[in-house]
Amino acid sequence: CPAGQFAGQPASTVCLECDAGTFTPTRASLNCSMCPAGYRQSEKSSTACAACPAGQFAGQPASTACFDCDAGTFAPDLAALSCEACPDGLYQDAKAASACKTCENNEVPNAGQTACMQPTVDATVPVLQNLQLQRLSDQMLACKFEWASSTNPELYRVVAHASSRRDF
Repeated sequence: CPAGQFAGQPASTVCLECDAGTFTPTRASLNCSMCPAGYRQSEKSSTACAACPAGQFAGQPASTACFDCDAGTFAPDLAALSCEACPDGLYQDAKAASACKTCENNEVPNAGQTACMQPTVDATVPVLQNLQLQRLSDQMLACKFEWASSTNPELYRVVAHASSRRDF
C-alpha cells in the first residue's frame, strides 16, 4: 500500500485509506497513526499532520481541525493543546490571537480581559469620618478616628496614644 493507506493485515491485497485525523508516512503500513494533540489532518489518505498555527489549538489527538482561541485568551506557539488566559493587566478583543495587548489611555482590562475600560473607584474603600486629637495630660495626647465604607457601614475605631505630637 502507498503512504497514506494501510493494509490492515499482513499479506492483505486490499489497501484502505487513513481516516481524517490520522496518517501513515510510509508504504506497506498495517495501520494509521492518530495525529497528536496540537495537530490536525482534515483529509483522508494523509502522510502527515499539520501543526495548529499560533492562535489556534487542538486539545485531542486525531483532530480534523484546529479551533480559534476565544477573545481574552491566546496561544503563542504552534501546536497548542489549549489557549491561555491573558495575563493580568493585558487583554485580547479578537479570536485566534497569538498574543495579548496592553490597554492605552490609562484604561484597564475588563473582567473577561476582552476589552479595555476606564477604571472604577471601589466603593468598599474605607473613608475617614471622624478625626480627633485629645489632650489627656500635659505629656499625653490621644488620636481617635473612625472609618467606614458604603458596603460595610460598621464603623472601625482606632485610638492611639503618644507622649508628644511628634510621635504621631
